[in-house]
Amino acid sequence: MNSPKEWLERATEILRDGGVPSPRWDAEILLGQVLGCRRGDLSFLLRRWRAEVRKVGDRQVGDRTGGLATGEEREDTVWNSRVAERYWALVQRRAAREPLQHLCGSWDFMGLELAVDRRALIPRPETEVLVETVVRRLKEMAAEKSADSAGGPPLAADVGTGTGAIALALAHFCPEFRILGTDISADALDLASANALHLGLSERVEFAMGDLLKPVEAWLGRRRQAAHSAGPSGTRLPGEAAGLVALVSNPPYIPTADVASLQPEVALHDPRVALDGGADGLDFYRRLIPRALALLRQGDGKSPATAEREGHSRRGGDRLGGLCAVEVGSGQAPEVAALFRQAGYNNISVTKDLSGVDRVVLGHRA
Repeated sequence: MNSPKEWLERATEILRDGGVPSPRWDAEILLGQVLGCRRGDLSFLLRRWRAEVRKVGDRQVGDRTGGLATGEEREDTVWNSRVAERYWALVQRRAAREPLQHLCGSWDFMGLELAVDRRALIPRPETEVLVETVVRRLKEMAAEKSADSAGGPPLAADVGTGTGAIALALAHFCPEFRILGTDISADALDLASANALHLGLSERVEFAMGDLLKPVEAWLGRRRQAAHSAGPSGTRLPGEAAGLVALVSNPPYIPTADVASLQPEVALHDPRVALDGGADGLDFYRRLIPRALALLRQGDGKSPATAEREGHSRRGGDRLGGLCAVEVGSGQAPEVAALFRQAGYNNISVTKDLSGVDRVVLGHRA
């Protein structure tokens, strides 16, 4: 098999036989990986190869620029034996259901390239919906002065940060924020820290290890203490003491009995601690949502939607309280929204993902 088309056809067949859900896509991504190009660039490269390939003895070869190779196959020839060896090794690993993202070593999340491996859950498109929902709400709050921290940077936290995807995306799209990402896994935090460094976001995103909200409470405590201490100029930072503008989490939400039946890429390669949400998948919501309320900045009035429903206009100085937003599994939104109501949140909303599944539940502190 000398033709790249033959490579792709054979790789697609192997991946299909292995039960890979998107065999052609994966075959192309892996070929781009060994050639050092993106999938879109791969199509161009293949067209150039077909246009300029020439017979050299009884072989057909083309160099990286689409030009001709002469004599013995050159070291920099695109379709050489070393490339082939790497490619088929990756194809076999993918056919064994090792995640495509792990084989590539990095993956795109909202335009940010994140290193991914077995240390943390692979970021997924559903979580992009969570971040998009939060960023949109924060922009609305900023327009209404609801995210104004009165002297200090607005604060946000990502609980269960994993690769750091949520925290880093929030920092990228909301550069005025200072953000804490937390995780119970030291390995995951090492990965998240490396991603922050790679993206140049280390100065605005911190990471801390601990269970659930304990590191967030400690972080806020330190910032509040600093805010209440007069500096050389005698100024104080009341915004630092006001609490979080946003607390965001993609917690484990798979029911324990369902973990083993997940796709092999997930069940065998994602950390179980990032998947298992207890008997009904709601354990972490029950722990997170009530305790998070006290960490959010308090509001001082009604949202426009609430005011409209109650038949009066919103006062000019009113602002929304801090928000808590979580990703949920299919069918879990009603129960999670009920937990928000029981805990005393207001302005509760549910957002669907691109498949029409209720995926994000968000509520504000009054």
